[in-house]
Amino acid sequence: MIARPSVTLVFLAVCLAALSLHPGDGAYAAPAADTPTARVHWAIDAGGGGGGDPEAVARAVLAKQADALGLAAVLDGLEFVSARESLLAHHVRFRQTVGGVPAADGEVVVSLSKRDDSARVFNSTRPVAGDPPARQPRIASDGALDAAWARLRVHGALLTVPHAALVQVPDGSSWRLAYAVDIGSTA
Repeated sequence: MIARPSVTLVFLAVCLAALSLHPGDGAYAAPAADTPTARVHWAIDAGGGGGGDPEAVARAVLAKQADALGLAAVLDGLEFVSARESLLAHHVRFRQTVGGVPAADGEVVVSLSKRDDSARVFNSTRPVAGDPPARQPRIASDGALDAAWARLRVHGALLTVPHAALVQVPDGSSWRLAYAVDIGSTA
């Protein structure tokens, strides 16, 4: 007999909904107005830096190709996440930050070929224009967890410890703070 996996409820800002408060309404979940557009660029010249530190080489590729990749406006806000090696490449992952806070679903992955001086870039960042957004949320992370708990009507056994992370969510041409809330439950 095949075991059925339990249902996991996940409440994520941007992926499913962005959490915010409206005066008089209490907490509510609204669909994200702006979804990321993934862009992949193939066979970009990595500039002969294949033997160096993967993070440094990836940053050099991004800086050299910033205009072509649409990254000029967000280059300074890219934070190193990880570097992994596969059989054919080094994969370097960066997260977009806005005002020092991670942007929901904003990332760049640079795959540096081991065979030649090429790179492949996956880019799901969004432009940042104008003044940096607020860095202080209107509610605390406990309030975000409570709001998500009530909205989802969680009543099953918890599979994981609930978690709320502060993120920046695109809001038209600007950004706003929200919490990415993860509640793993059987119902």
